[in-house]
Amino acid sequence: MQIGPDHEVLEGLTTAGEILDTRGAHPSEILGMCAGFEVMLAMRLHALIFAAAAGVPVVAFNYDPKVASLAKLVGAPLLPSTSATDLATLPALISEAKAVSPDVLEDVRAKAKRNAELAVGLA
Repeated sequence: MQIGPDHEVLEGLTTAGEILDTRGAHPSEILGMCAGFEVMLAMRLHALIFAAAAGVPVVAFNYDPKVASLAKLVGAPLLPSTSATDLATLPALISEAKAVSPDVLEDVRAKAKRNAELAVGLA
């Protein structure tokens, strides 16, 4: 979901896949695009969020603690880095990937709503 630094890594990984270019797209459009995927390789937090919301199995790339935390919360496999050694484990991680359960997704939505309410209360 971020053209530039991620693009080179993703191009090296995909032969039949699609790199999702979301520039200028509305969130509902992005969610619709994600819904048609068999699995998503998420290099960014929002890609992980959209995949989880769309019910698409996802493998998260660990570039930031927030991605690792959300991957753990939703039960998504986490690729530790984009090193050659870690990338070699990607096929196994893809086979482990499952859609987020409705109960977990509802819990995440409730937490996000509560965080938004707390943030508004700070103003």
